[in-house]
Amino acid sequence: MVELNFMKKFMKNFAFPIVLITAIIFQACNKDPVYDEITWKASTSLSIEAGDPVSFVLLMTADEVPVPSEMSVDELTIGLNLDWEEKDKGAENPISKVTFYVQMEEIIDGVQNTYGYDSELELGSVDDFSDIENVTFTFNSTDVYALFESSFDGSRDQYDVKARPGDSFVIWWKITGNDGSILSVDCFGPGCQYGFGVDAKSDVFNWWDGTFDYEWIDASDDVMYWDDYYGGPAVEIGGTGTITFAATENAGETYVSQSMFNYYFSANDDATALINHDEYTGLFEIEGDMGIEWTISNIDGSSLDIWWTYDTSYDDWAEVTLTRQDGKDWPTNMYQYAGTAPEGSVWNGTFNYEWLVASSGVQTWDDYYEGPEIEAGFTGSMDITTTGAGTSEVEHGWFGYYYGEVLANLTFDYSSGLMSVAPGSDNLTWEIINVEDRAIDIEWSIDTDYDEGGTVRLFRTDNYHWPENTHSN
Repeated sequence: MVELNFMKKFMKNFAFPIVLITAIIFQACNKDPVYDEITWKASTSLSIEAGDPVSFVLLMTADEVPVPSEMSVDELTIGLNLDWEEKDKGAENPISKVTFYVQMEEIIDGVQNTYGYDSELELGSVDDFSDIENVTFTFNSTDVYALFESSFDGSRDQYDVKARPGDSFVIWWKITGNDGSILSVDCFGPGCQYGFGVDAKSDVFNWWDGTFDYEWIDASDDVMYWDDYYGGPAVEIGGTGTITFAATENAGETYVSQSMFNYYFSANDDATALINHDEYTGLFEIEGDMGIEWTISNIDGSSLDIWWTYDTSYDDWAEVTLTRQDGKDWPTNMYQYAGTAPEGSVWNGTFNYEWLVASSGVQTWDDYYEGPEIEAGFTGSMDITTTGAGTSEVEHGWFGYYYGEVLANLTFDYSSGLMSVAPGSDNLTWEIINVEDRAIDIEWSIDTDYDEGGTVRLFRTDNYHWPENTHSN
């Protein structure tokens, strides 16, 4: 160090005057030395100790798309190793705050984009050094991505979570001294930067893997006759048995050797099939020998009913109740795709909803009137009933919000896909912002002085998908 070499030469030539002056100063002040601005900056350092885990982790479906609203790891904590001159000898801490900033890199279609390199995007700070050996900084993915959301090109808007596998980030920092001056570290490496990213994790649970109990609850006369004729395991109403399915190496896929539940064809391994079930969208499909068909109904806790038939000239069909042995409840969103909702059925039936965003006004007044505690994540269901050609009545146009009108009326043009809601006395508006399979996202609001509105995801409970052209003005 140039400064230190200079001081050595200075001390050698002027040792006595320096000792005398130092002694006078110490005698007058009678306290520990206070480092000046140059000294504390030159002798202070910060290194980061990685926590566990070291990266955000995003859950992915079998189709390799982000799971709605879910991060397996959404929060990271890093340790701060701070050092300064003679720290080990009890010298006072010259640092009052450490402020962290973040930069981002993404790759879209093979093109690298960088954000935050020409600006200072502050992620947070640490100012508590009471336990200097255990100083940490914690941050989450929501706060990180909020800093870059305005820079994204919109390709991330189709999913609830903004994170994507492969995103990478760099944290850098500024250190503020007790004297108010700032040490801004401008370098590369572990002493002045810390990197982290987003990893992907397949989190698809196979609901059909394992052994299940079944009970015959109905069967055609032909099934009863042929099962008896061929000496199969007796099909009897009320009769029970067990059946085992096996997961394949493909996510969400299960091999079924007895898709007719030990009906004589199954007993001879003539009714093998593959089940594909997407845990997150709920879509269920079965395909196998002899044109096997299943219709699932009455999902109730750990049990559900399966009506089956196959490609035959006989009236062969039967129905069983299938019960899990692992104690889990079947997912209630399971459905079998029946196509796009036909005219007259688009806005008719029972619909489930989930609040994605609830405004401050909604939460305030809902609480004031002792409503159902509406907030992000609140769920419910309501009926929408067709009242005429292209018109429907909505049981609750405000999606369970306690205060205000209940009924709403909407119109829908099937050919164009245009939907509109009658404004009513409070100028209710619905704006459709996303349509995907059985889910549709709606931003709604009313014209008041209290910021009342929100974003709601509306789910179909039938086997239809929303028409892709469904939209609002």
